[in-house]
Amino acid sequence: ITSGRTIRITAGGAIQQGGTWQTEGLGTTGPTKPATADIVVTSGGTITQHTHASTESTGGITYEAAGAISLTSLVAKGAVEVNTSGGIIDANGTATNISGPSVRLISGADITGLDLAVDSLVGQFAGSAKTINLRNDKTLRIDRLIAGTAAENTQTTIAVSRGDVIFNNDLSKNPDVAHLYAKPDLAREKTGVVNGNFSTGTLNILAEKGR
Repeated sequence: ITSGRTIRITAGGAIQQGGTWQTEGLGTTGPTKPATADIVVTSGGTITQHTHASTESTGGITYEAAGAISLTSLVAKGAVEVNTSGGIIDANGTATNISGPSVRLISGADITGLDLAVDSLVGQFAGSAKTINLRNDKTLRIDRLIAGTAAENTQTTIAVSRGDVIFNNDLSKNPDVAHLYAKPDLAREKTGVVNGNFSTGTLNILAEKGR
């Protein structure tokens, strides 16, 4: 599927993706030729990207499902969001699953072996999640990280293969993320990663060639 406009795919059941879905920026803004276009995929069941599937967007990408989401390749010029009540599954081995300027991961179950190439991360992990495994290939800024899980002994590991891990808490220097802390009634929402809400479990931050 290729389009110069936003692509929306919605299903009450499972979505199986076997090919490439992409939007093309036509380079001219206007009512008929948008410069960027998003891809939005919504499922009442699971979403599965098979071996040779890929999603490429000149704007943002959103994948939202009631069940598990298996990812091969999401590449966006804008923000990426993956939101599921189930888990997020790596479907391509050691290759990069998500590329873009930023990613928001919302998961109700495990995330195993997900490879990222992003500048900033918002992670919200809840439900039955016991294992969260993320790896980024460059300096990573963590804008918000919440793991309010019902499961005990949760293991969350975020590794950076090159560069640094930066915890972004100073809103005076980062007004662009002020909207993330707009709920004053919830301490964990307004304090960002100062209070990560890890009541039970372990958070591992690994910077292999950075700090």
